[in-house]
Amino acid sequence: MKQSAVLQSARHIALIGNFLPRKCGIATFTTDTYAALRARFPDCRVDVYAMDDHPGRYDYPEAVTGTIPQDDRVAYLATARDI
Repeated sequence: MKQSAVLQSARHIALIGNFLPRKCGIATFTTDTYAALRARFPDCRVDVYAMDDHPGRYDYPEAVTGTIPQDDRVAYLATARDI
């Protein structure tokens, strides 16, 4: 099966990474990836879990389903269970 066929059949995707307004290249990449997925596959649900280096500091957009404090190991497990 071609990669594009796999993506076309996906109904739900989770992205984990930094996300804007956090200022870094990975945040920009993850935000752009989210936007591209939503534009190309509008019927696909895309959940975003933002890695958070300063919990409570960022005003994340609605696209962010949840945050993972980067130094909280328990939060990684909880997020994995949620996904």
